[in-house]
Amino acid sequence: MNDIVGKRSNPFIGAIGMHLLAYAVTFIVMLPFLWMILLSFKTNDGILNEPFTLDAKSGQLHSRLVNVKDGNVVR
Repeated sequence: MNDIVGKRSNPFIGAIGMHLLAYAVTFIVMLPFLWMILLSFKTNDGILNEPFTLDAKSGQLHSRLVNVKDGNVVR
């Protein structure tokens, strides 16, 4: 009976579980910020019509804000 009471589970498995939980919580917390960054490349109409796509032309909004020529930022 004393053997069962004093026995602990493998601490390595508990550490892996805690790390997986920490990674899952971090992903859930960071997801809205990543979503905002991705949607910043789209226009308002693009967000409302197709929120889950990222077109090549969606980057035109940022290219109008900052122009880069020969490695120098031109405003």
